Amino acid sequence: MNNQKLLASIFGTALLLASCGRTTPAAPLTTQALASALHDDTTGGTDGFFLLSPVVTNPTVDGDINPDLAGALTVRVDQISFDHSTVVSVGPEYSAANGLVFVDAAFNANTGRWSNPHYQFDWNTATAGLDNNKYYRVSVLLNGASLGHVDIDPAPTGTDRSKKKPTPDYVTVVNGRILPVKFHITNVDAPNSTAPAQVTLSATYQATTVPSPVTVTDTSSVTLSVNAYDRTGVAAVDFYKNDVLVATDSTPADGLTYTESFNSTQNGTTATYTVVARDAAENASDRSESPTVSVTVAIPEETPTTNLP
Repeated sequence: MNNQKLLASIFGTALLLASCGRTTPAAPLTTQALASALHDDTTGGTDGFFLLSPVVTNPTVDGDINPDLAGALTVRVDQISFDHSTVVSVGPEYSAANGLVFVDAAFNANTGRWSNPHYQFDWNTATAGLDNNKYYRVSVLLNGASLGHVDIDPAPTGTDRSKKKPTPDYVTVVNGRILPVKFHITNVDAPNSTAPAQVTLSATYQATTVPSPVTVTDTSSVTLSVNAYDRTGVAAVDFYKNDVLVATDSTPADGLTYTESFNSTQNGTTATYTVVARDAAENASDRSESPTVSVTVAIPEETPTTNLP
């Protein structure tokens, strides 16, 4: 076993053991070891969005918080692939109506310190129906667009995590505990941010949102939908099919979508779709970092009908 895996194993085991019999969530691994698990301002994510403790051990925050976003924020829990690349199934969303709150600064008489204002959602893993053999992403969304996320590896209470190789690429959470998801969103006055928009891409087929890859089995269509967030607003989204621009949607108020129809003449073909989001100043997201949707056409051939005399 190499040093990285050994350290990850030691940290993971210590985390589980330390949390047994406690009513508070176990502390995660260090921020430095979780570069792949965390996505916020400090790890190359959305400018001005910061994940806080206990997800991040020593969080860094820049700027004053915007306290007026609770009504537009949601927290969503999806199942993801082990390599972080694919949302296997879209999970439930939580909002101000069911637990997401803004917590103002408060003085703690026990510690003699002031707590910083923040947003918080207490995720009860005991009622989430998590599978210890699978992986999950807890995302924070503003008006439907992802600001950032933390990737979670649930572990059974009181047991060693032998179900899979220990990895520093996930925050280990003991299944059955409550994980406070805390975050800070900076209140920005200057409207001329050059940070590119953050985008997510999903596909709808047969009136259902489906994960990539999508297999088309009848003569119908697939609609690609983009959620995009930019501090100064998203002006347009370009849709690419196999690296070729096929459409531009500049009506964000009506939803940023592209629909393509498929039939049996395209059988056996596969196309990969990517997107670029642009703001009014033409700051564009990087297409090489775009989420992707793959669509394969596999429509069964119709059996010819024979008319008997």
